[in-house]
Amino acid sequence: MSARPAADIATLLECVVDRVAVDGHDGRSGAHLERGVLDGRRVIVKTVEPDGDLSLLLGGDPSGREQRLWADGVLDRLPPGTGHALIAAGWTGGRLVTVMRDLGAAVLSWDRRITPAELHRLFGGLAGVHRTFADRPPDGLCDLAT
Repeated sequence: MSARPAADIATLLECVVDRVAVDGHDGRSGAHLERGVLDGRRVIVKTVEPDGDLSLLLGGDPSGREQRLWADGVLDRLPPGTGHALIAAGWTGGRLVTVMRDLGAAVLSWDRRITPAELHRLFGGLAGVHRTFADRPPDGLCDLAT
Protein backbone atom coordinates (compact mmCIF):
# COMPACT_ATOMS: atom_id res chain seq x y z
CA MET A 1 0.00 0.00 0.00
CA SER A 2 1.37 3.40 -0.88
CA ALA A 3 1.73 6.23 1.60
CA ARG A 4 -1.00 8.81 2.04
CA PRO A 5 -0.38 12.18 0.45
CA ALA A 6 1.01 14.64 2.95
CA ALA A 7 -1.93 16.26 4.69
CA ASP A 8 -1.83 19.97 5.33
CA ILE A 9 -2.75 19.70 8.99
CA ALA A 10 -2.82 23.49 9.45
CA THR A 11 -5.46 23.83 6.73
CA LEU A 12 -7.51 20.99 8.19
CA LEU A 13 -7.37 22.56 11.67
CA GLU A 14 -8.96 25.73 10.24
CA CYS A 15 -12.01 23.57 9.46
CA VAL A 16 -12.38 22.26 13.02
CA VAL A 17 -14.95 24.47 14.74
CA ASP A 18 -16.23 24.79 18.30
CA ARG A 19 -12.88 23.69 19.78
CA VAL A 20 -12.81 23.46 23.57
CA ALA A 21 -10.33 21.87 25.96
CA VAL A 22 -11.32 18.40 27.15
CA ASP A 23 -12.57 18.56 30.75
CA GLY A 24 -11.21 15.99 33.16
CA HIS A 25 -8.14 15.25 31.06
CA ASP A 26 -5.33 15.20 33.59
CA GLY A 27 -2.54 15.59 31.05
CA ARG A 28 -0.54 12.55 32.16
CA SER A 29 0.58 11.85 28.61
CA GLY A 30 1.71 15.42 28.05
CA ALA A 31 -0.80 15.95 25.24
CA HIS A 32 -3.23 18.84 25.02
CA LEU A 33 -6.69 17.58 24.01
CA GLU A 34 -9.57 19.56 22.53
CA ARG A 35 -13.02 18.52 21.34
CA GLY A 36 -14.37 20.04 18.17
CA VAL A 37 -16.50 19.46 15.10
CA LEU A 38 -15.18 18.71 11.61
CA ASP A 39 -17.68 18.41 8.77
CA GLY A 40 -20.42 17.60 11.29
CA ARG A 41 -18.35 14.89 13.03
CA ARG A 42 -17.22 15.16 16.65
CA VAL A 43 -13.43 15.02 16.75
CA ILE A 44 -10.55 15.23 19.17
CA VAL A 45 -7.55 17.40 18.35
CA LYS A 46 -4.42 16.16 20.15
CA THR A 47 -1.42 18.47 20.21
CA VAL A 48 1.93 17.36 21.59
CA GLU A 49 5.29 18.97 22.13
CA PRO A 50 7.99 16.52 20.97
CA ASP A 51 10.04 16.97 24.14
CA GLY A 52 7.10 16.72 26.56
CA ASP A 53 4.89 13.84 25.38
CA LEU A 54 5.09 10.57 27.27
CA SER A 55 4.48 8.33 24.24
CA LEU A 56 7.11 10.10 22.14
CA LEU A 57 9.67 10.06 24.98
CA LEU A 58 9.11 6.49 26.20
CA GLY A 59 8.90 5.10 22.69
CA GLY A 60 12.15 6.78 21.74
CA ASP A 61 10.52 8.39 18.72
CA PRO A 62 10.37 12.19 18.87
CA SER A 63 9.33 12.28 15.20
CA GLY A 64 5.93 10.67 15.84
CA ARG A 65 5.50 6.95 15.19
CA GLU A 66 1.69 7.24 15.33
CA GLN A 67 1.71 9.85 12.57
CA ARG A 68 4.06 7.77 10.40
CA LEU A 69 1.98 4.58 10.80
CA TRP A 70 -1.11 6.52 9.74
CA ALA A 71 0.62 8.31 6.84
CA ASP A 72 2.17 5.06 5.55
CA GLY A 73 -1.26 3.38 5.53
CA VAL A 74 -0.28 0.77 8.12
CA LEU A 75 -3.33 1.51 10.29
CA ASP A 76 -5.60 0.84 7.32
CA ARG A 77 -4.25 -2.72 7.21
CA LEU A 78 -5.42 -3.58 10.72
CA PRO A 79 -7.40 -6.84 10.81
CA PRO A 80 -11.19 -7.11 11.12
CA GLY A 81 -12.35 -6.39 14.66
CA THR A 82 -9.67 -3.76 15.20
CA GLY A 83 -9.38 -0.26 13.87
CA HIS A 84 -8.19 3.24 14.48
CA ALA A 85 -9.69 6.67 14.99
CA LEU A 86 -7.14 8.82 13.12
CA ILE A 87 -8.46 11.21 10.50
CA ALA A 88 -5.23 13.15 9.92
CA ALA A 89 -1.90 13.84 11.56
CA GLY A 90 1.03 16.10 10.88
CA TRP A 91 3.46 18.66 12.17
CA THR A 92 2.65 22.35 12.47
CA GLY A 93 4.49 25.02 14.43
CA GLY A 94 6.93 22.43 15.82
CA ARG A 95 4.07 20.41 17.35
CA LEU A 96 2.62 17.07 16.34
CA VAL A 97 -1.14 17.44 15.82
CA THR A 98 -3.50 14.49 15.43
CA VAL A 99 -7.17 14.82 14.51
CA MET A 100 -9.24 11.76 15.36
CA ARG A 101 -12.82 10.65 15.75
CA ASP A 102 -14.16 11.39 19.24
CA LEU A 103 -14.59 7.94 20.78
CA GLY A 104 -16.23 9.40 23.90
CA ALA A 105 -16.82 6.94 26.71
CA ALA A 106 -15.05 4.13 24.82
CA VAL A 107 -11.69 5.65 25.83
CA LEU A 108 -10.39 4.06 28.99
CA SER A 109 -9.64 6.26 31.98
CA TRP A 110 -6.86 5.60 34.49
CA ASP A 111 -9.32 4.28 37.09
CA ARG A 112 -11.67 2.27 34.85
CA ARG A 113 -11.69 -1.48 35.40
CA ILE A 114 -11.89 -3.67 32.33
CA THR A 115 -14.48 -6.46 32.42
CA PRO A 116 -13.51 -10.04 31.52
CA ALA A 117 -15.46 -9.73 28.25
CA GLU A 118 -13.64 -6.50 27.35
CA LEU A 119 -10.32 -8.08 28.22
CA HIS A 120 -11.14 -11.07 26.01
CA ARG A 121 -11.96 -8.71 23.12
CA LEU A 122 -8.79 -6.67 23.75
CA PHE A 123 -6.48 -9.69 23.71
CA GLY A 124 -8.32 -11.10 20.70
CA GLY A 125 -7.65 -7.86 18.85
CA LEU A 126 -4.01 -7.85 19.92
CA ALA A 127 -3.62 -11.43 18.70
CA GLY A 128 -5.20 -10.45 15.37
CA VAL A 129 -2.79 -7.53 14.95
CA HIS A 130 0.12 -9.82 15.80
CA ARG A 131 -0.99 -12.41 13.20
CA THR A 132 -1.44 -9.72 10.56
CA PHE A 133 2.02 -8.23 10.95
CA ALA A 134 4.12 -11.10 12.40
CA ASP A 135 5.79 -12.07 9.12
CA ARG A 136 6.23 -8.50 7.85
CA PRO A 137 6.22 -5.95 10.66
CA PRO A 138 5.95 -2.32 9.57
CA ASP A 139 9.14 -0.28 9.61
CA GLY A 140 9.82 1.92 12.61
CA LEU A 141 7.86 0.10 15.31
CA CYS A 142 8.87 0.43 18.93
CA ASP A 143 10.79 -2.68 19.90
CA LEU A 144 9.55 -4.75 22.84
CA ALA A 145 12.65 -4.06 24.93
CA THR A 146 11.86 -0.33 24.84
